[in-house]
Amino acid sequence: MWYRTAQNNHQDWAAQVANYLETQPGAALALIEGSTYHHFTQRNDVKKQILEDKNFDKNAWKNLWANSLIKVAGLLSSDWSFNSHPDWSQFSLKGKKKPANARNYKVYFTAQNPLGDFQGLIQTLYDLGKKLQNIQTELTISFKVSTNVQMLAIHVDTIVIHFADPNIVGEVQQAISAVSKKNNLKAEDRDKYLRTTVGRDSTTSDTAELSQRFARNVMANKDYILSLKDDPGALSSTLLDIWRRIDSEGLHRK
Repeated sequence: MWYRTAQNNHQDWAAQVANYLETQPGAALALIEGSTYHHFTQRNDVKKQILEDKNFDKNAWKNLWANSLIKVAGLLSSDWSFNSHPDWSQFSLKGKKKPANARNYKVYFTAQNPLGDFQGLIQTLYDLGKKLQNIQTELTISFKVSTNVQMLAIHVDTIVIHFADPNIVGEVQQAISAVSKKNNLKAEDRDKYLRTTVGRDSTTSDTAELSQRFARNVMANKDYILSLKDDPGALSSTLLDIWRRIDSEGLHRK
């Protein structure tokens, strides 16, 4: 395939954070939040390769992906609904309830090479729908993928399964693991990107709120972080330690 997966360059991101602190103090909070969210949700090396690849036929892939999603929706039983938006396309089980106070839980799956393993991805989506349909719960279940085929390749979250019943986390994880292995859709180790495999949204997505908390923490320690700007290793290590600590506290999921 024309691209390879690679770990995000943490030092480039850390340098960008320090630059925002130093050169744009008034807008630094929002800029750091945005760059951090993108850093931990996108495979930047893959993004660069796609942009530089003159042989990548964007329109052909776009049509193939759109038609494939419609095909999956048609093959799944009438118990499923399908909604496609510019960012995400979502398959949802009909007739499920979501109480007003229910939290949204998520199980994430990252494919090593979603376009290289394209047929496996399509079959995985179909088989996943069949598996999730057999899970016994009265609460909502859905799964989504990126609508934009380039973002499908770039985004760390290839498939995201949403559900409201915390008691089915294990079954959901087993479902995506089983169908991806069956269809030879190779999984990427999410620890490589410092990303969890199970999330829980609060007022916004767990990743978005984690990025917000990270940005506020960086602003509170601005002077110390700027003192490390000429030491790329120490700077990135410090920022990654902040990210890991905030994630481990789990406050963004409460």
